[in-house]
Amino acid sequence: MGISDTQNESLRFGVYQVDPKSGELYKHGIRLKLQEQPFQVLMLFLEKPGEVISREEMRQRLWADTTFVDFDHCLNIAMNKLREALSDSPENPRFIETLPKRGYRFIAPVEREGQPAAAARTTATVSPAPAAAEEPAASPVKAVPRWWWLFAAGLAVFAAGMWVMWQGREMLPGPKPAKAGRLMLAVLPFENLTADSQQEYFIAGLTEEMIAQLGRMNASRLGVIARTSVQQYAATRKPIAEIGRELDVDYVLEGAVRREGNRVRITAQLIQVSDQTHLWAETFDRRVSDLLQVQSEVGHQVADALGMELLPGERAAMERMPTENLEAYDDYLRGRHFWNRRTEADFARAIEHLQSAISKDPKFAQAYAALADTYNLLGGYAFRPAQEVFPRAKEAARKAMELDATLGASYAALGFAAFNYDWDFLEAEKQFREAIRRSPNSAAAHQWYAELLHAWGRLGEAREEIQHAAALDPLSMTVMDDKGWILISEKKLDEAVQQFESEADLNAQWPYSYYSLASAYVYKKDFPKAFATLQRAYAAGGETARYLQVLGMAHAFAGQKLKAQQTLARLLARPEGDRGPRYGLAAVYAGLGEKDQALTLLEQAFAERDSWLVWLKVYPEWDSLRGDPRFQGLLRRIHFTANSP
Repeated sequence: MGISDTQNESLRFGVYQVDPKSGELYKHGIRLKLQEQPFQVLMLFLEKPGEVISREEMRQRLWADTTFVDFDHCLNIAMNKLREALSDSPENPRFIETLPKRGYRFIAPVEREGQPAAAARTTATVSPAPAAAEEPAASPVKAVPRWWWLFAAGLAVFAAGMWVMWQGREMLPGPKPAKAGRLMLAVLPFENLTADSQQEYFIAGLTEEMIAQLGRMNASRLGVIARTSVQQYAATRKPIAEIGRELDVDYVLEGAVRREGNRVRITAQLIQVSDQTHLWAETFDRRVSDLLQVQSEVGHQVADALGMELLPGERAAMERMPTENLEAYDDYLRGRHFWNRRTEADFARAIEHLQSAISKDPKFAQAYAALADTYNLLGGYAFRPAQEVFPRAKEAARKAMELDATLGASYAALGFAAFNYDWDFLEAEKQFREAIRRSPNSAAAHQWYAELLHAWGRLGEAREEIQHAAALDPLSMTVMDDKGWILISEKKLDEAVQQFESEADLNAQWPYSYYSLASAYVYKKDFPKAFATLQRAYAAGGETARYLQVLGMAHAFAGQKLKAQQTLARLLARPEGDRGPRYGLAAVYAGLGEKDQALTLLEQAFAERDSWLVWLKVYPEWDSLRGDPRFQGLLRRIHFTANSP
């Protein structure tokens, strides 16, 4: 007798009970959360206990009516959710046995009851118990009078009701209010189901564009985590609950992409972190040329699932196609892919692809904005002379703004150049504020504005702004680094040390956290720890120009004049373009007390428009020069006085 013939019967196995009519699963009389697809898989197992059920039979039975579903991906998700609800595991199954290359088999005895399944149950809903909380299968017990069961059921209902009242909310499925009035969402890197590894740029670009698309929603109600934080979860198998805790988010959007020729299949699902509820899931099987439309559709679906009403401007922004030229968009994705690698060689490759995108679509505003970002960071990282790249960044940003005045990234790019190259702090603040107004979920805009405020000496505002960036990009190493340097400028050296140590613990292979930590120890005059930290920096990154600059400064401030001079000699022996900013060389001379040489180097840095000079007002290595009229004149020429708030 099949399940379809027993819709009024409840089914039992172990400590679990199923009501086929209502579609509910209970454990010890308490209802568990189980989504529709996992429940249907369970019903198929209960219909044929002890029999082998192939994956093809499951597909024919449960997914035959849809041609868009990525069956393997959906079945794996359903099986994982079902096993989680039953506290079962493939390695030590109590209920569902996996038969490699054959299918699955339900191995527990199944009992049917003619009584209505709703009798003697509580109405409370709980999440599945952790796998460690295993209960033994039910064993025969002595019959208990009916009145006792009724009393117990009534007591349980009363207790559950009191618990709901105490919590102040009903335990209903669906989006829950965010802790601080704003929902936080993470778009995890989409899984690449394409056999061709060369498509990684496409998958990464799709994820980043999805983040940007969702970031256009009402930022007062939805914050979206930046790419640099979610990228760390690519190809990992961390549970959603753990990811949610680490990123401090309420919801996660995850998915998979398969691209074959001119077709692309995208599977996406929105999950509520608190209880792993699937609020929405869908698979799109489209032409690659329809990719941009799919991104817009996903944004609308997520908004609907979260109960968010899009404002007219937000809806228009999400529906606006950045380009109709698919080849240009492909070049754009490749350009962003190389830009995200942040090396000089990759920046050069990014420029090639972005210029190619622009040549194919001269009205592609996002490509111009990305080109501006690339030129900006070539100058900001001192990979290229400032006079060579920053003017190009401004030109590209203005072109992007001309083509699409709503694009926040172009304002942020102009602000970056105004801050780091023009040293026009008032103009930079104007552009950063406009960027944040148009793109409130841009972690980069918040971070760059925080850096401006910090260099300006507006430390309280800088601290507040970097917290906005950290909420949107909690695992960004550069955001963490900025937080530590603000603490240094606030003379909170112990807190800065803790910040940099946490940063180093998160990524032991990122040498810049050690440079910052060593500098903090130098300012504290704890030189043994400074040198020990620099050994860690050398192990992580080797003998870079930045390493030698910090090492030379540490020797100089420790009074080790000979070692400082030897380190300077190693720096000066490097090619002219590989010595790092003159700012860093000047800091070593300042530590040695050679003020004239330090000021000469700073004047040369000024002539070269060295972007590091914006930190002269706040960083401690210049304390010995602050009373010198030449140093004060340099500060005035960098507009610190004219631009004072």
